[in-house]
Amino acid sequence: MAFLRLPDELLLSVVSYLTLQREINSLARTNARLYNLLNTYLYRYNVEQNKSSALLWAAKNGQEETAKKSIAEGANVQLVSELNRTPLSWAAWNGNETVVKLLLATDGVDPNPPSSGGETPLSLAAWNGHEEVVKLLLATQGVKPDSRTSRGETSLSLQASAKPASPLHTHRFLMGPTAKTLSREIGAIQTSMICTHLFQFRQYNTSNDRSA
Repeated sequence: MAFLRLPDELLLSVVSYLTLQREINSLARTNARLYNLLNTYLYRYNVEQNKSSALLWAAKNGQEETAKKSIAEGANVQLVSELNRTPLSWAAWNGNETVVKLLLATDGVDPNPPSSGGETPLSLAAWNGHEEVVKLLLATQGVKPDSRTSRGETSLSLQASAKPASPLHTHRFLMGPTAKTLSREIGAIQTSMICTHLFQFRQYNTSNDRSA
């Protein structure tokens, strides 16, 4: 095929006339040479012409390599999509631990971006019961564990109302060793309720100590 005999520079020049990402992607998949040549070009095109949608897709679906390549080509890590969520927010909500770790290590990423309801990545992860993501976020400098949603909810109260399929023992990371001990002695649902009351009790004691 004469087209494939062209040098890389001319091939890229021809590709620059393609106006749709799917056209470039289809061409890149025809053989190994074009894939290797156009893969980086495709990510750059996505950043410049499609508003870093590849990074957003990777964050939602846990595709670490796609996220890495997109970031390397200058993707907007603070891109805001539906529900006013950033890539970090979506990765936390879906429990995509490796993508969360990647984003937290990337310059310019805000660890506390509020969604349309005021939920931060931490509260979204806690709400869905993603224990490992909660641990990652709590270990990140600048994360605000006590931030509240527009409804006045904290990460802990959101975890207490998590859907039944979600693991409730995320509380041990939001509350500390007391909750961890409790979880070994009673059922997960009881632990959830007790952790909530324990948190309120601690707030009450703290308030009294300050007024004393």
